Amino acid sequence: NTFQDCGDVDLDDMQTSGSYMRQTFNRTQISGIFNQNFFDSVSDFGQSFSSGTRLLYLGTPSTPLDWGGFSGSMGESFSSCVSLRHAYFQNFSPSSLDRTFKNCNSLETVSGINCTNLTNSTNAFQNCHSLSTLEISNIGISFSLEDCNFNQAGLVNVFNDLPSVTATITVTDNPGTGDLTAANLLIATAKGWTVTS
Repeated sequence: NTFQDCGDVDLDDMQTSGSYMRQTFNRTQISGIFNQNFFDSVSDFGQSFSSGTRLLYLGTPSTPLDWGGFSGSMGESFSSCVSLRHAYFQNFSPSSLDRTFKNCNSLETVSGINCTNLTNSTNAFQNCHSLSTLEISNIGISFSLEDCNFNQAGLVNVFNDLPSVTATITVTDNPGTGDLTAANLLIATAKGWTVTS
C-alpha cells in the first residue's frame, strides 16, 4: 500500500527488482505509465492499480510495458480504472486475469498478453463497454467479451488469434455480433471453440 491514495506519482526514474507490489498504487491519481521497464522483475501484482480513476495509458504501441516474463496473478490489478483507455504489454504471461480489467468502462485496447500460463479468466473484461481491440495469444481456456464494443472485424481478429483448443468464447451484445457470418464463426469453431453469441 506504499502509494495508496496518493496524487500523481512519477515512475520514470523508479525501478523494481523482484518486488512484491500488491495494492502498491491502489487509488492513486497516476495518469499514465510510460517507463517501459518499470515492471520488469515484479513478483506479485494483485490489485496494484485498482480504482486508479485518472489512469489513462499503460505504455504505447511503440513502447509497450515490459514485464520481464511475469507469470503471476493479475487479479483485480487494474479493476475499476474507469478512465483507462489503452494497455500495451510485452513479455507478459500471467497465470490469472481474474477481474483484471473489470469495470474499466473506457478501455478500448488491450495488447500483448501471452496466455500460455493462463488458468483463470473470470470476469477479466466485465463491463469493458468500450473494448474494441484485443490482441492476445495462446489462450487455452474459455473467456468472455460479452457487452464490449467489438465490431465484426474486431471479433474476426480475435477469432484469428485463437489457438486450436476446446473452449468457449462469449461475444454476446457486441455491435458486430449480429454481423458475424457463418464463415466468420467457422474461423473459431474449426479450431475447437464454441462461440456463444
